[in-house]
Amino acid sequence: MIRYEPYANSGMILILTERSDAHAELVRTAITARGASVAVLETDRFANNTFCLEYGDETGCQLLESAGETIELGDVETVWCRRLRSPKLGTTGTHDPREDVVTSVCCLLMDRFWVNPYDNEMAARYKPYQIEVASRVGFDILPTLVTNNP
Repeated sequence: MIRYEPYANSGMILILTERSDAHAELVRTAITARGASVAVLETDRFANNTFCLEYGDETGCQLLESAGETIELGDVETVWCRRLRSPKLGTTGTHDPREDVVTSVCCLLMDRFWVNPYDNEMAARYKPYQIEVASRVGFDILPTLVTNNP
């Protein structure tokens, strides 16, 4: 579900999160109370709801949900990547294009201010990278094995 509360005097803050994130809802309420425009996009809903990106000469790029709700991406000034979750689309091993919508939205907004940058969010998901960074900054690293076989 997209929850959008407009405010004409500033750019929109877009919160990327998941349905179960009560903290994001509290932050949205507090920001809205201060008069800012906020949209909350629950990225885990992409698997079961239809979303599309629409481009138009007059409107720019919009994210549309099947329920008829819209986020004007051109209005977004700030992105808070609170809990970015890829949709769970099954275990068939095949690529599903619905996964690309989440990444596309993030890429389209790369030139905006990010509270926690998208690249950092993505890098933090990879344990070998985390271990390497920790080692470089002086942490002692225990012998570690990373495998695709649980």
